[in-house]
Amino acid sequence: MSFTDNFGNPKGLLGRMMLVSMDKEHLPMAKWAYGQIELPQEGVAADIGCGGASIR
Repeated sequence: MSFTDNFGNPKGLLGRMMLVSMDKEHLPMAKWAYGQIELPQEGVAADIGCGGASIR
């Protein structure tokens, strides 16, 4: 699997490293975006986009 193949379907050590990097690089933007919306007390938000898809 080539480096660029990992963007669409990360696998193996290289894919894991890419996901960790994406999470780190996208976190400031995600925090900013979540700060721009107001959720009700019982509300839930889903971040549907790129990155490691970790639950925060």
